Amino acid sequence: MKRSLPFALTVLVLALALVPLGQAGPDLAQTPQVSFLQTTTNDWQSGTLNQVDVRNLDALHTPYDLGTDPRGSVRLASSPDTWTRQSVQEPAVPRGGSGEWDEKHTAEAAVLYDGSSYMMWYSGQDATDQWQIGLATSTDGLTWTKHAANPVLTVGLPGAWDNTEVSFATLLYDGQTYSTWYSGYDGTYRQIGYAWSNDGLVWTRHPTPVLSYGADDAWDNNLVGNASVLFDGTQYHMWYGGWQSPVGHWRIGHATSPDGLAWTKDPANPVFDLGPADSWDDDHVKSPSVLYDGQTFQLWYGGWDDVDYGADSNGRIGWATSGDGTNWTRGPANPVFDPAGGVWDPQWAADPEVILDGDLYHLWYTGGVTWTGLQIGYATALPHYADLGTYTSPLIPTGCGQNEIVRWNALLVDQVLNSQSIVYAVLDEAGQPIAGFDALQSPAARAVFDLSALSFTLQRVYVQATLATDNPARSPVVEDWELLWTCQALPYRLFLPLALRQSP
Repeated sequence: MKRSLPFALTVLVLALALVPLGQAGPDLAQTPQVSFLQTTTNDWQSGTLNQVDVRNLDALHTPYDLGTDPRGSVRLASSPDTWTRQSVQEPAVPRGGSGEWDEKHTAEAAVLYDGSSYMMWYSGQDATDQWQIGLATSTDGLTWTKHAANPVLTVGLPGAWDNTEVSFATLLYDGQTYSTWYSGYDGTYRQIGYAWSNDGLVWTRHPTPVLSYGADDAWDNNLVGNASVLFDGTQYHMWYGGWQSPVGHWRIGHATSPDGLAWTKDPANPVFDLGPADSWDDDHVKSPSVLYDGQTFQLWYGGWDDVDYGADSNGRIGWATSGDGTNWTRGPANPVFDPAGGVWDPQWAADPEVILDGDLYHLWYTGGVTWTGLQIGYATALPHYADLGTYTSPLIPTGCGQNEIVRWNALLVDQVLNSQSIVYAVLDEAGQPIAGFDALQSPAARAVFDLSALSFTLQRVYVQATLATDNPARSPVVEDWELLWTCQALPYRLFLPLALRQSP
């Protein structure tokens, strides 16, 4: 005969009733214990972001998937508030003395920050108008020491594609290797090359350009350069300036690459065009600097209102955002940074380099008078945070076996509230909040949320944080979290399969 379903359920209930589930409350000493931990940038990047930034230190420009930047956290997404000049009376990186390699201009900074010190690769021009690339270091972003070995990246050998000028570098660092994409010039065409270094001083060049000018009728048929490169976790992106000959304008294009060497130009190029007629950026847009927070690209760019950089031309800095790197929306308050007027940078304040260290935006820019003693200045801005955002973990499987049940223990969170709020929730496999565990809050920096009353039938869950602020200058921060549980064997585990199987 076959046993009835009610009989099977009765046996199942008896079996579960006999499971020694222990005392109420989280048992953090229970062994063996299983956990799910998120603490690094790459950990956080695996979840779903909505108006949050999971990168604590953008300033290394470290590719997301390399796992070399452990300083991850969750905070509200931000953009810079008002920029404040720090180099008011004099530039941060001035021109060199007579006879030096950078005596005429210093321009186009590329900066990395490792949490304690800054490294800047910048373009310098000598009295013969030759551009090359040097290195400077700083502890505060304002006062710089030029390296004694400058220039560290010099023009190529006779006959090389970059034998006349090298300039306008952009940098990435993966924890071991510095990579630069730079502009090279042979006297006729400007192209973009690649080089790498273990120390930022001694560079090995790729033998040929990695991005070249376009066809005769293309928008970038004569010059490409002034690039900004980043990695979004899947592929490399490059935004670069392009010039159309014979009489043209600088505009900004986009290219992608799986390895940083083989690039495919965006069919929508130029992806960032001139502003409308009679606007502040209606003659040139170039020198992009791009940051990515996991969901939004932010672009800072130089804009000019005179086609030949004449005496009445003004260089300023604008800002735009994009969800895909191709389609951009200009900011409503452009330009966001203007020449100071009457000081060392009265006419130009352009060619931006922007980094974010989690607490402060930094801007280095080229300032001065049109082609007369250009030098590098420095400004900062506090973040302006979104008022609400959510972070949802990837789906977390318990890994418990067929004859085991889940005993949920706790959610441990390290947080910095900054007088704002974070609400945590546990979601079921369908992404729905679980009643009783959908509004978890604690004022403690080390919060411990008891999950022992969660149902043992939950085999896969999400954890979600909702961050909110009523002060745009402050964001709460989730530094890391850990979900703890144990898989417990049924002491009478044979009851279940016996009860549910059919017998003759």
